[in-house]
Amino acid sequence: MTLISRLTAAFAVVLAFVVPLTGCVWRLLPSPDELARRAEAAEADRVRAVDVEAARAAVLAQQEMVFWQSIVASTNRADFEAYLARWPAGVYAPLARERLASLTAAPSPGAAESAPGARFRDCDGCPELVVVPAGTFRMGSTRGQADETPVHEARLDAFA
Repeated sequence: MTLISRLTAAFAVVLAFVVPLTGCVWRLLPSPDELARRAEAAEADRVRAVDVEAARAAVLAQQEMVFWQSIVASTNRADFEAYLARWPAGVYAPLARERLASLTAAPSPGAAESAPGARFRDCDGCPELVVVPAGTFRMGSTRGQADETPVHEARLDAFA
């Protein structure tokens, strides 16, 4: 066998192995269409993630607003302290701090300090309050609905 025939045979053997392998390698790489589809899917996932974050922020803002609306007319310091504990940098935090300071500066007359039946207002625009004395009373019925029985003793602390 001559040198040229040996080289040709060797080249044929190499081609017999390389060509099929090259085809396999090319088949492992995604096509341009597949790459475009993957890019579109990744962008859609990113947009969905942004939408989820926006929805979450909207829900949290709604919760804050509902809580604020439930305490805005309150004269209880604990309500505003609870708001500030949950939303220290919230939309209404400055108002809550002001309200808390005003409740600290001018406490309303407590029920224990006032005589039963005494009437007062916490502020000029506030409704009139009446001091109710502490005491016990019998509550319920022997002939009423299921949620009205049995007759039992109830106790109230003084309040206004």
